[in-house]
Amino acid sequence: MGKEAIGQVVVFFKMHTKPEVDSKQLKALDHSMYDIVSQMPGFLSIETYTSGDGDQVGIVRFTSEEALAAWRNHPDHRAAMKRGREEFYDYVWVQVAKVLRDYEIMPKGVEALKESMKMAGSWTAPGTETDDGSGEVADPRNRTG
Repeated sequence: MGKEAIGQVVVFFKMHTKPEVDSKQLKALDHSMYDIVSQMPGFLSIETYTSGDGDQVGIVRFTSEEALAAWRNHPDHRAAMKRGREEFYDYVWVQVAKVLRDYEIMPKGVEALKESMKMAGSWTAPGTETDDGSGEVADPRNRTG
């Protein structure tokens, strides 16, 4: 990710399913929503997990607020949200955020990356300033020369 992630919109959500939910119907709805959103301009990714208490937790990334708005207002998505509230979930939490900073710590494999970038003449140690005077922190994945 790195600098290209700055300004992206990230949606965090947590949903608790009702005890009587038909899990096959819920999975079918989830799959149909993914089929739609994954084809929309500006959609980047979705990751979902099941928490220890059984809640569904997710992270969805979009390139912009406009891309998110297009998804939020898509008629099939609006119908799915309504159906979700009525049939599947007794609790839904959603938070929308804009990426201000993005970095990774890569304890394994960094040495190989560092060596390959040194050979290509583009290594600047992570966490050090670039030598272009900009004062920006270097991202080892960005080639500079």
